[in-house]
Amino acid sequence: MEPMEWVAIARTVWAHRRKVYAALALLAPVALSALLVMFVLFVGGGAPPAIAGLTPQCQRQLQSQGISADTGVSFGPGPVNNGKAVIAAGLQMKIPEKGIIIALAVAMEESGLRNLANSNVPESLLIPHEGVGHDHESVGIMQQQPWRGTLRDLMTPGVAAQKFFTALLKVGGWQNMAPTVAAQAVQQSGFPDAYAEHVAAATVFYRQHLHEVLAASGHPAPPQPAHDDSGRDVCGVVRNPEASAPTNLGPGTAAGVAAARAAEAEIGLPYVWGGGSINGPTGGGFDCSGLVLYAIYQASGHRIVLPHLTYDMVHYGRIVPRTAVQPGDLVFLNPDDRGPGHVAMVVNPTTIVEAPDFGIPVKLSPFPTHFVVIKRVL
Repeated sequence: MEPMEWVAIARTVWAHRRKVYAALALLAPVALSALLVMFVLFVGGGAPPAIAGLTPQCQRQLQSQGISADTGVSFGPGPVNNGKAVIAAGLQMKIPEKGIIIALAVAMEESGLRNLANSNVPESLLIPHEGVGHDHESVGIMQQQPWRGTLRDLMTPGVAAQKFFTALLKVGGWQNMAPTVAAQAVQQSGFPDAYAEHVAAATVFYRQHLHEVLAASGHPAPPQPAHDDSGRDVCGVVRNPEASAPTNLGPGTAAGVAAARAAEAEIGLPYVWGGGSINGPTGGGFDCSGLVLYAIYQASGHRIVLPHLTYDMVHYGRIVPRTAVQPGDLVFLNPDDRGPGHVAMVVNPTTIVEAPDFGIPVKLSPFPTHFVVIKRVL
């Protein structure tokens, strides 16, 4: 291009400089976004140390309970406020976390956390409500019968929750029961197993709204069990890319490898107190020892039936040093005055598979730094 042509172009651009500035201002955000994308792809593209992955089982569990891996439980404004009222009532009555989660699971099953009137109770239609049911004379979020209190009390979510908690506290040993059993002891439902489907969602809801309720009420938080904050995945299925690959299994007996794979196949199923048997999940999931006894039973050709109680299970098998662990070995942890209170299964020298606690479904975890003993039964 000739020098004179460059001069003409420069003069034209200068004459229309305001239009050029406006165009550049409009394009700046787009250009900046493009630069950020390029930076992430080509500069910051290294693999993260852990991948939060949802197994198909976990995906189905979340979808069936209205949970999003990004935003948590999805409920309307009415149900959310009703759930907060349940939490607040539990805090006021100093109910442990497990009890509040049970109450939320009951309300989710009975009413979807909606304050329901009842077509069989015409007076209930005159009280503010979020839907109309027709189950006998049951009303409110807990679907409680008239003998539990006045109609207005039962259709006031916080009061309905208090009545549930009062009845729960009268159930002897409820804290050691599976949530479904404790819930059924209060509700006397015709479908007692239905509550299990909502325990994971109730746990997510509780933890999602606890601090907000605490800030509003000023009540201290109840004691909490172990909490897993690893990863973004609400199912707690966090995989180490180097440790979770099936080809990474360390040397071991065929039965031990089979046991580890049987336990891994249950990743994503919810934690259920007392859950699991030799035939698989019960109540929709496993507890720590239920997962282990199931995997051992399957891998042993249905020959070895371990006791369900961890305190009893620890007495079986032979002790194995940490340096000699193999797939299928059992790791006992969290001792109290009765012995180890938790058990997990070795997947490889750096990884275990476990059903940790309420709200944390079956998952892979790093091999624990501290443990009581490692036992081999296969």
